[in-house]
Amino acid sequence: MSVSTPPRKPSATKPHGPHVGRSLQRLLRDYASPDAMGRIAIVRRGIPATAVTVLVDALALPKEQVAAGIAIPVPTLNRKLKARTALSPTESERVAGLVQLVSMVERWTAELGDRTPAEFVPMAWLGQWLTTPNPALGDERPLALLDTAEGRTLVGNVLGSLESGAFW
Repeated sequence: MSVSTPPRKPSATKPHGPHVGRSLQRLLRDYASPDAMGRIAIVRRGIPATAVTVLVDALALPKEQVAAGIAIPVPTLNRKLKARTALSPTESERVAGLVQLVSMVERWTAELGDRTPAEFVPMAWLGQWLTTPNPALGDERPLALLDTAEGRTLVGNVLGSLESGAFW
């Protein structure tokens, strides 16, 4: 688990750009509530399916990979995207867990400010981290554990340990 080699900035062919940044910031503002009661209310209302598209674009991961990680069948996701409907509370809870991880990395980057290396792309790093087997998680890929509440807690704890420099 090393954070010493940040990923390079995505090429122009990647789906990154100003629209992704604005969409991600809006997603974090709307769905990364800092308090538990706020998160519960958000999950009960249902997060729009378009949130998954924002996460896919920000993390530079295939939709199929993200959908599998949060246990939403791709046909279901596509149907909800086409109809512009919200995810179920169960699906929303899994998406909210991923949003919390994104929020954590965004917060770290903001706290580092000018000390963040120019070539470091936080969401690309998180996408890579989520899809790399992790010894602290029994060599599982963190993304593969986001389908359960216990897995989301464990992944959040391991990711959080990176902030303090504690490596498992």
